[in-house]
Amino acid sequence: MEPEIANPVALPPTAFHKPSFRAGVLAVLPLIFGTVPFGAITGVLMINAGIGPWDGWVMSAALMSGAAQVAAVDLMTQNAPAVIIALTGLIINMRFMMYSATIGPYMRGVQPLRKTVLSYMLSDQSFALSVAEFNRPGTTFHQVSYFAGASVGVFVIWMVAVTLGIILGAAVPSSLQLDFAIPLTFLTLLIPAFRERSQIFAALVAGLVAILANGLPTGLGLMAGAVAGIAAGFILAKKSAKQDSGNTAKNTATKHSAQEKK
Repeated sequence: MEPEIANPVALPPTAFHKPSFRAGVLAVLPLIFGTVPFGAITGVLMINAGIGPWDGWVMSAALMSGAAQVAAVDLMTQNAPAVIIALTGLIINMRFMMYSATIGPYMRGVQPLRKTVLSYMLSDQSFALSVAEFNRPGTTFHQVSYFAGASVGVFVIWMVAVTLGIILGAAVPSSLQLDFAIPLTFLTLLIPAFRERSQIFAALVAGLVAILANGLPTGLGLMAGAVAGIAAGFILAKKSAKQDSGNTAKNTATKHSAQEKK
């Protein structure tokens, strides 16, 4: 048996704590019900789009982003220019910059090579689970090890699901339209995460613009929706932060005034 560590949270970032890593992996398991269907359908869609099994598998491992991958496959079937496909994937994945900025402080002191691997394996699920655990009062897990476990868990589940979809892809006729399952899967993952007004507003604006711009050539409607959603969410979030700051200053001034009167 490995010795008990009184406070794994206090371990340096360069350490590796097996129980924390194991906890991160186990935390991912309930997400199988959403990730596996998404990954399997993505694999089927790639095969039906004419992408070879090996190419599809490498694409999944390299991108590690289901949303960008599905968008890229859809644009490829529309014979969109490579620059449009690349820009769409870049815009969709811009959220990872915000994820990295949030996770970054917990990774200070980690070796560059290890940090590079962890940044590559960053996903929506591992980010959400890790930040929730880091902010949980009384957490006893080593943060870097927990994040590593969650990231590895998501990566393995995703690749197994995509592989299953690639294998099944040859048996699923292309006439069977599975595209509708992708947005349904996204909704089951996204709706529980909508807690802020800016998030809800961004999603509504993105969806509305994408629908209105659906007729644009080479998939530009999707890009327009993504840009509009990001801009709308950013503006509302900035406005809300400014209002909160003003309310805080106002409350502080009121308290000082009340104290002076006493």
